[in-house]
Amino acid sequence: MEHFAMQKPLLANMNISSFVYYFNYMFDCDARDKTCSCVWCLNFKGGHKTRVLTYDMIEKYLDIKNESEVALLETKSFEIVEYVETLDIEDKFDSKKYLYVSLPPTLVVQHMPITRSRQIAASHGMEVASRATIDMLKTMFKSHSCESCKQFTTVLLVKPSSQERQKSLKKDRMLTMTKEQKILIEKQNIQRKIAFKERVKQAKTEPTFQKGQVINDDDVQDDFASVFPPEPVDKVVIHEVVTAACAKTRSEMFEEAGCAVCGQLVPTSKLSKLSAVKHYLQILNIPGTTRQERFTKNDKIKSYPIAIDHTCNRICNDCRSTLRLGKVPRYALANGLWIGAVPEVLSSLRYIEKMLIA
Repeated sequence: MEHFAMQKPLLANMNISSFVYYFNYMFDCDARDKTCSCVWCLNFKGGHKTRVLTYDMIEKYLDIKNESEVALLETKSFEIVEYVETLDIEDKFDSKKYLYVSLPPTLVVQHMPITRSRQIAASHGMEVASRATIDMLKTMFKSHSCESCKQFTTVLLVKPSSQERQKSLKKDRMLTMTKEQKILIEKQNIQRKIAFKERVKQAKTEPTFQKGQVINDDDVQDDFASVFPPEPVDKVVIHEVVTAACAKTRSEMFEEAGCAVCGQLVPTSKLSKLSAVKHYLQILNIPGTTRQERFTKNDKIKSYPIAIDHTCNRICNDCRSTLRLGKVPRYALANGLWIGAVPEVLSSLRYIEKMLIA
């Protein structure tokens, strides 16, 4: 622990990968071994978020006839370790630690990091863009079939169930506890059991009234006297209620701004920067959709390269998610809804003038 205290300033500036490697070194654990079940390896993997497969997702691809093995795997979850050629699989991965399954590439790419998924697509002879998303790769693999598809096998790591994981975490926690901490936890457990028994006993002794039973006024007054007047509300509860009310009524929840893609007014809390999806805006490049305003008959007819509202610099969540899927949003201005900017002579009209020309 003295060594840990000396390294405190260093740990504060570490990224998550270095942090995990440091603790694995301290606890004499191999960080590269994904089968490790120590508390650090279970909670901190580093890198992308782990996507877990369930037994139902891989059941039809398994070739296991032993009922006992099937019953054991039904409670487990699975993590894709690698997607390799079948000829090299036994040299790189131990069959006792890992499970070999021939999963389709469409299922593999959506449970692996995007960089590795692009490499898998390239190994099948596909031309993959540097910014291709998981959904794009899934669409490409749906209509793909080649000889390489049968030459690859997926390596799965069998992960313990949630109950087994909790037991191992609890065991590790108990090993690191001091004697005083264990005694304190035992006392807390005893107090919880006593409080539970008292609540059960109180529920059994409380009077229950059946249908048609005559109730005396004295009994009702005694029951109300035990709960009325109620105790004053705690200041912490009052603070939480007021804070939640202020959060829901702040100006950001009501302010609206325009979406550059669909042109609709949307709350600012549901808007993000248009620059975040600038690489997807080429989808909205539809010839003949837009037309720049002409001030004289001699002006040339010009159109905007992309059908968006150029006076706005934000995009709503619905349009952003649709663009990331490589599709044109339903209410996009590029879907024949572009009418151009409102002329200044019309935008400055008063209410009665607008009613007259409507």
